[in-house]
Amino acid sequence: MRGLGTPKLAATCKSRAVLSDLVLRGVPIGEIAERAAQVEVLGFDAVGVTETNGNPFLAAAQAAQGTSRVRVATAIALAFTRTPMDVAYTAWDLQALCGGRFALGLGSQVRAHVERRYGALWSHPAARMREYVLALHAIWDAWETGGELDFRGEMYSHTLMPPNSARRRALTRARPSCSLGCASA
Repeated sequence: MRGLGTPKLAATCKSRAVLSDLVLRGVPIGEIAERAAQVEVLGFDAVGVTETNGNPFLAAAQAAQGTSRVRVATAIALAFTRTPMDVAYTAWDLQALCGGRFALGLGSQVRAHVERRYGALWSHPAARMREYVLALHAIWDAWETGGELDFRGEMYSHTLMPPNSARRRALTRARPSCSLGCASA
């Protein structure tokens, strides 16, 4: 594992098989594709990228370009500093780029970072995250079915979808999977 930066190992269980993921933390963006390829060659099932020192979505795109088999995941991307629509588009496009191998990992971050570092609103993190994920799925539902977007929550509202966005449903085989990590302070 020499040369992979400071990897963090995580194992997840799935129907009697143990899947092993390796998270690339603090790796410069120009080295992500090469490191992800090394992770794949070593036999890991997934490679995760973090928001430690850059945009995790750009890092995920680099990891996708360097691999062909492993799941590519954000571990994690900050939710509250981005709108659900922005994340829906980005995750959908990464799912297409990865050939169906992308997993969206979202987290809340802590209040000080959300408010003082990113200048975003912090309130009711558990309820906000729940509504955020519901908004993502409503957006993806509209793309998959071609139906109207009509999501009205207490914190997020998405009611406008240009007609040409419905065609996005043909770009991938399935919507990205979504997992959560929350912190509070």
